[in-house]
Amino acid sequence: MCLILGRNEMTCIQEIVQLIFKELRRVPLDVAKYEVGIDSHVNELIKLLYDDGLKDVRIVGICGMGGIGKTTIAKAVFNQIFDQFENYCFLGDVRENSENRGLAYLQEQLLNEILKEKDMKIYNPDWGITMINNRLCRIKVLVVLDDVNELHQLEYLAGGHNWFGSGSKIIITTRDEHLLGVHKVDEIYKVEPLNCEDALELFSWHAFETTHPPEDYVKISCRVIDYAKGLPLALKVLGSLLHKRSIQQWESEINKLKKFPNRRIVDVLRISYDSLDDTEKYIFLDIACLFKGKELCDVIDLLTSSEFYPNIGISVLVQRSLITINKGIVCMHDLIQELGKEIVFQESPKDPGNRSRLWYHEDICKVLIENKVTNRIEGIMLNTSITKMLRVHADAFETMTNLRVLTINNVCLSGRLTKFSSQLIYVDWNGFPSSSLPINFHPEKLVQLHLRGSHIKQMWPSIKILNKLKILDLSESQCLKNTPDFSGLPSLESLNLDYCTSLVEVHPSIAFHERLIIWKMEGCKNLRSLPRSIKMKSLVFFSVRHCSKLKKFPEIEGEMSCLKSLRLDETAIKDFPGIVWKLPSLERLSFPDCKNLESIPNIVCNLRSLRLLDLSYSKIEEIPGIIGDMISLVNLNLSGLAIKDLPSSIEHLIGLQKLQLDNCKKIKSLPSNIYKMKSLRILSLRGCLKLEKFPDIARERKGLGLVLDFIETSTEQLPSIIQLSNLRLLVLSGCTGLLQLEESISGLRSLQSLCVNNCNLLEGSIPSCLGCLSSLQELNLCGNNFASLPGINQLTKLKRLFLDQCSRLQVLSSLPSSILYVSAPGCKSLERVSFPPSIDSPRRFILTHCPKFSLSESLLQETEETDFVVLSGSEIPEWFSSKSEGSSVSLWADPHCYSKLKAIAVCAVFKSDPEHNLNIPFDLKVNGYTTRLCDKLTSPSVHSDFVSGDVIQFQKKLFKPGPFPLIHDRCYIEASMTLDYMEPEVKRCGIHLVMKKQDENP
Repeated sequence: MCLILGRNEMTCIQEIVQLIFKELRRVPLDVAKYEVGIDSHVNELIKLLYDDGLKDVRIVGICGMGGIGKTTIAKAVFNQIFDQFENYCFLGDVRENSENRGLAYLQEQLLNEILKEKDMKIYNPDWGITMINNRLCRIKVLVVLDDVNELHQLEYLAGGHNWFGSGSKIIITTRDEHLLGVHKVDEIYKVEPLNCEDALELFSWHAFETTHPPEDYVKISCRVIDYAKGLPLALKVLGSLLHKRSIQQWESEINKLKKFPNRRIVDVLRISYDSLDDTEKYIFLDIACLFKGKELCDVIDLLTSSEFYPNIGISVLVQRSLITINKGIVCMHDLIQELGKEIVFQESPKDPGNRSRLWYHEDICKVLIENKVTNRIEGIMLNTSITKMLRVHADAFETMTNLRVLTINNVCLSGRLTKFSSQLIYVDWNGFPSSSLPINFHPEKLVQLHLRGSHIKQMWPSIKILNKLKILDLSESQCLKNTPDFSGLPSLESLNLDYCTSLVEVHPSIAFHERLIIWKMEGCKNLRSLPRSIKMKSLVFFSVRHCSKLKKFPEIEGEMSCLKSLRLDETAIKDFPGIVWKLPSLERLSFPDCKNLESIPNIVCNLRSLRLLDLSYSKIEEIPGIIGDMISLVNLNLSGLAIKDLPSSIEHLIGLQKLQLDNCKKIKSLPSNIYKMKSLRILSLRGCLKLEKFPDIARERKGLGLVLDFIETSTEQLPSIIQLSNLRLLVLSGCTGLLQLEESISGLRSLQSLCVNNCNLLEGSIPSCLGCLSSLQELNLCGNNFASLPGINQLTKLKRLFLDQCSRLQVLSSLPSSILYVSAPGCKSLERVSFPPSIDSPRRFILTHCPKFSLSESLLQETEETDFVVLSGSEIPEWFSSKSEGSSVSLWADPHCYSKLKAIAVCAVFKSDPEHNLNIPFDLKVNGYTTRLCDKLTSPSVHSDFVSGDVIQFQKKLFKPGPFPLIHDRCYIEASMTLDYMEPEVKRCGIHLVMKKQDENP
């Protein structure tokens, strides 16, 4: 053929060889042995690569922590699209090859792969830039640059969009997000850890070569999954390590991991650490060992004081995926934290006293108790939840001259503490045992000092200059008699002296502090005086609540323009300075339970920023006239005052949303112009015993009174509330003079909550038109004497129904399908409950102390998603499939049951009382996958008379076959109740399998 065409035979052979070689090269990359959780990443990245169409050059970066799967994902994307390109290259290990072989080598690899040449040589990287640009600028290419760690690598390998031909796609993987931003890639895709389901599957493939653990390995596998926190590298390494090992060997390895992280995992993660400079390494180790979980602003202040320049350093750690900032909190993946701790551990594996940072309880105890400390120790972080008392000689703290961070509690000192490290930036010593700090203690770098519950009587006898101290917490130091001279603390921003019960006065230097923002002195029951006058231009929050002997508030010198909250609750203050106009930013002013306060100055009405004014239960008998300047006031609490009426000028409070007049026992009427308060949403009149009549409403008021509270008033007849078309909540509790609900109530089409409990309503007192309340979501009829509920099935939006102690109620039928919560304890005559049709949301029924009602198997079959029912009783029903003593129960479902299973019902018997939570959730595990049944309820608690004795709690969950696979063709089901110290002991548990009826779809 070649001769016929007149071509040289050798040339023809070479072309055929090149063609074959080209086709042989078109082989997909090996991605991973088990590709779990990859598809979603691939789909998202392909969208980013083709966001602007097929013809545009797109550069997309993939970033994330080490071991998160960046390379695996890049390979999977490459395999998905490389057949669309004639020219392509996956350039792996850029970081390593750049360090070991140089950039010119990488440029050669890139061009040889793309151009399908073998012998191209580049001797100068700068010349390589020209070569790549000239040779590839008209070629559509697919390029992956894997594991890039320096900007110059990108500058020499993929300098810009114009280096490549139309339609080219460039993918870069890196741990450094900042690098991608500087290089101005089109999109950045950040890889997150695997979810629990994918993590379990990936681990199971490596550990068991199947999708799910064997039945006896389910629990221990979940512990490994929790340890790995979704990191694919850890799941692969640990799965392979534990493959074909016994449970005893698993237990040993898991316990070992708690103190000695796996070396293969650490080595991969450490690459990011090794790329940091010395200061960044210090910051990383401080966060890993000492500051994880703290607020970012605090961490910056502390590291700044140690001269670590954290503003840039922390951003570097974030960009390299070593830490994250979540809602202002410094966060770190658990395995990254273990890396940091392992690095510190290796400083001195056998002698913790020679390590820079200590966090492990046993190491700290050994070092302090045995006095094996050295000056190498910079930080101690003792778990404050550990309550065991440590007996330590004071000399131990004198030796640690480089100590910067100390968090410790429950330490009994022997000997006198005479010296403390001058390098300290943070001290948190709960229960500090000495009566004072060392005289020669000069921590010039100290930023925060927390000595809650200390035995300190006096911090130091004379002034100390601590220029960097921002937070001082001496709360609950009940021996404290004198505060320090605050003129030596010019940077102080937060002062907490709460419940320092021996404190009589405060050092006068506080009065003119210029930086203090928060000043708390609550519960100082012997505090008699504050400085005569104050001028604190930065103060935002000031509270002397519960200082029952404080009789006078300081005069205010100059304008305190930052003060927003002033709390004087339960003090002995008789009057308030008339110069409150010097507080232009004040938003909250509260005097509740100030029994000696007889009046407030009229000038208070000039506080244009005030949002809350609380004068409740003081001695005030007259409210000053409102002249209209309190435009921001939204909450006015006048409860418990001896006022007889309200000033008519109250109508000027045009922004008021909540007015509380509870227990104003002398008030007989309200001003008729109260309806002019167009923003009013809540009007509470509970306990106003002399209030007999509510002003009539002449015409419709759409913006008025979204909540009306008449609890225990003398009201016999409601006002023309039909005019309140926007009324949302109506409370009539304890209004025993109210003989019946008027039919006009049906006009309240916006009403969402109606409380008519303990009003002695008899049969026939509830009108059938109740069903016209089309917006009603909550109905409280507790403590009444009716036998039936007319029209309740018409309340199509009703979610919560309260019928506690309705002792004559016999049948609860025709409940609307919208119902979510029914509380009916103590309904002694209740015999039957008709559960409504199924809806998506679970429902809860509290039916304790209803002796005539019981839950049968057939009734449970009908209840569908009614997954929380509480009854009185002490035994698991006989018809339950499996029973067990204690707080957990399990069973195996055979294959024939699995296919016919409709729902899983669980129940528990426990002794309950008013101090315990009645609503305890079940954790239901099906083949290791956890579902929480019925989180703790937010609905009102059940009456204490009806939570004593043994109760049975039923819960139910519709069964769905996925996502869990069968284990040996069977289904393992386990239910357990998670308890805390405030919850009762579970006596016994049961599981029941609710099977589908014959006529139901399989």
